[in-house]
Amino acid sequence: MSRKILIVGSSDLESVIAMRFFKAGILALLIDRHPPYDLSHHRSFSTALHSGKRTLHGMLARALSDVVFHDELDVHAEDEHIINYILQNREIPILTIEQGAGLNKVGFDAIIIINFDSYQNLKPLLKRELPIFILSSAKEYVKNYTYAISDRNEDYGAVLYPEYENAVRISSHTSLKHINEIKASKSGVIHATVTAGAKVSKGTEILSIDQFPVYSPVDGQISGIMNSGIYVDESVVVAQIQSGVKQSVQYIPPEKRAIAGGFLEAFLYHFNYIDP
Repeated sequence: MSRKILIVGSSDLESVIAMRFFKAGILALLIDRHPPYDLSHHRSFSTALHSGKRTLHGMLARALSDVVFHDELDVHAEDEHIINYILQNREIPILTIEQGAGLNKVGFDAIIIINFDSYQNLKPLLKRELPIFILSSAKEYVKNYTYAISDRNEDYGAVLYPEYENAVRISSHTSLKHINEIKASKSGVIHATVTAGAKVSKGTEILSIDQFPVYSPVDGQISGIMNSGIYVDESVVVAQIQSGVKQSVQYIPPEKRAIAGGFLEAFLYHFNYIDP
C-alpha cells in the first residue's frame, strides 16, 4: 500500500512538495482555507479550489467538487470516497478545511505544515497523532515537530535531523532580501490591476482594497499578487515586488524545489529507518 502525505497549504511551495512526493510514488493530498491566501496562484495548485482542477508539469490536482460536477461519482458520495477515487486515478486531491474530517477515514502517514493558520483550523478535525514536518523558521511555533527543513539562504532543503541538528549551519538571512512585501492597510475585497510578472514603477497602482488604491513603493517586477475577489484582513501580505534581481516569476523558484526535496528526504528517512 502506498504511503500518503498530507500537506497543509496550497501555494507554490506546497504545490512543488506535492509534485516531488507524487513523482517519488508517494500519494499527496493538499488542504487549505477557501479561498486561499495565495500570492503565487499563477504557479500553484491553489486555483483548483475554485476552478475545480489545475495541471502543473503534467500533474493534475482536483477539488472534490470537480469529481461530483462531472458525474464521476454520485452526488451523495462521502468525501473519503471521493478522495480515494482521485488518488486511485493518480491525481492529487485538494480539499478545503471544511472537508478535513474525511481525511480520518482515508488515512495518511505524516503531515507537512506550511500554512499554520489553516493547520490551526484543521487540527480539531484530526483524530490521530502523526509525524509532523515543518520549516526551520517555524520551530518556535511548533514544539512537537518530528523534522524541520531549512528554509534559509545557503542551506535550503537541509534536513535538521534531531540527533545532530546543531551541526547544520543555518544562515541568519532569508531569501526575501530582494522582495518587497505589501500588506493590506485595511480589511476588504481585493481587485488586482496588474498580474504576476508585470513590470511596475514606483507609484504605480497595483491593486485596490474596497476601491482604495494601493501603489508600488519601488520600481520592480510583480512576483506575486492576491487574486481579485478575495476578502483579506488587515496586515495580510497582498503583493510582492522583486527588485534588483532578474528571475522569471512564472516558474517555482529553485530554492523552493530544494526545500521540497528536503521534505521528501526526511519522509523517506523516517519511514525507511525510524518507523518502517
